[in-house]
Amino acid sequence: MSGLVHDVVVVGGGLTGLATAWRVRRSGRSVVLLEAGPRVGGVVRTERVGGYRVERAAGTFPSSAAALMELHASLPAPPAIRTPDPATNGQFLWTGRGLVALPRNPPALFKSPLLTFGQKVRMIAEVTRGPRRVRTPESAHAFVRRRFGRAVADNLLRPMTLGIYGTPPEQIGMADAFPSIPEMERTAGSLLKGMGKRKGATKRAILVFEDGMEAFPRAIGDALGDALRLSSPVAALTPEGDVVRVTTEGGASYAARRVVLATTAADQARLVAPCSGVAAGILGAVRTVPMMVVAVGLPPGGSPPIPPAFGFLRGTGAKGRILGALFHSHFNPAVAPPGHALLNVFVGGGADPDAMALTDDEVRALVERDLATALGGPVRPDVVSVYRWAKAIPILAPGHRTRMAEAQGLLPPWLVLSGSHVTGVGVHACAAATA
Repeated sequence: MSGLVHDVVVVGGGLTGLATAWRVRRSGRSVVLLEAGPRVGGVVRTERVGGYRVERAAGTFPSSAAALMELHASLPAPPAIRTPDPATNGQFLWTGRGLVALPRNPPALFKSPLLTFGQKVRMIAEVTRGPRRVRTPESAHAFVRRRFGRAVADNLLRPMTLGIYGTPPEQIGMADAFPSIPEMERTAGSLLKGMGKRKGATKRAILVFEDGMEAFPRAIGDALGDALRLSSPVAALTPEGDVVRVTTEGGASYAARRVVLATTAADQARLVAPCSGVAAGILGAVRTVPMMVVAVGLPPGGSPPIPPAFGFLRGTGAKGRILGALFHSHFNPAVAPPGHALLNVFVGGGADPDAMALTDDEVRALVERDLATALGGPVRPDVVSVYRWAKAIPILAPGHRTRMAEAQGLLPPWLVLSGSHVTGVGVHACAAATA
């Protein structure tokens, strides 16, 4: 084969692919990133709607996201980061009694009205339970139920997994979605003991980008310069000797020593099928959940005040359909006109897939109804903007990480799987991706 051979070709311009390509370039190796669409960022999307700046997916990230912060600091023109008021780090649970503050540490949990006295005693007894060897992959619900009891699994864990993953905890693997938790059990013998050892650790804060989350992938794309190729969907991967040829649907081709697939599992299944039908079958079996992200703008005076917090999750006793809400204008007042509030409300998920069939007017009605119940009074928005993700979040079912490792092991060494179903869900996990 003649012509230029790149060290790495990255397929997919979401945050995972961008992070991978930029780290390759910084290391001095040659790289090309091929993105099927006309823009970078994947599901990260920031738009202007009626005077508001809305996030269509993730809009925040934790200060503990070391890989993301390292990636940000390495950029030639990094977007500005804003640290919101610490009061916005708190979160509420929407219960039958209204919004109740979620405890942020074990002592606060023992004082919380969210659990009965007997349930708290059951929690405290967790320190007496040593690690248990589980022969089969354990769901998040089974793990928490084993350590703390059913009430904690149902009343505290369920709202969290529905809010983060759009999936009930019975369908999520604890080691797959929250790998540090089983590791804490293994090393400390108890989660409460493990949390106690972290007492002196720096408190995690919520951070945002001043100009919106999409400013981050755009800055990485700009840094990549001519290494980025937009509107370049990949059609095939063809081994040729000791390199592989990556061909786009438009007929362009690139030779590489290594290919990183930072795309959806379904797209990866198509591309790896010629190499391994078994690996393609594993990837093709990865399921996703649908989600609607509803931006709600509230003008001053017509709605209940929004409490200073990160947002709220719907608890098991709440009479509503929304999964929760984030209070974006508390993180950065610039996202809304002066005096206005901006919320992101989440509807759908794996437990309510039928919600995707609702019309925008029906979604608006249920969002207004549920917000009025949660906030304690009628809401009168001036903007309700519905954004639908048919395949929003991969389901990290019990044993998922093992299956992804199995798929990787069936592929040739020049082909690497990446993406949120491999790295983990969340911008901080995707930003840690490498080649």
